[in-house]
Amino acid sequence: MLLKDRVAIVSGVGPGMGRDIALVFAREGARVVLAARTESTLESVRADLEERGAQALAVRTDITREDDRRRLVEASLSRFGRI
Repeated sequence: MLLKDRVAIVSGVGPGMGRDIALVFAREGARVVLAARTESTLESVRADLEERGAQALAVRTDITREDDRRRLVEASLSRFGRI
């Protein structure tokens, strides 16, 4: 596992490339923090990762907003202790 004990943030999680990247990171052992604007999409991808045995955290985030980016980092650190 290339990413064992790593924590990765994946933004733009939705149908397509963001979701696929999160799945690959999880398959390679990373704990994955998911960021997107749509709550239902985030929860769907988070549930999919957890069903596969991965540790995942979904954080509703608009990456164009500084407060959202700060909250994303804080949530990641709070849950996993690092990024």
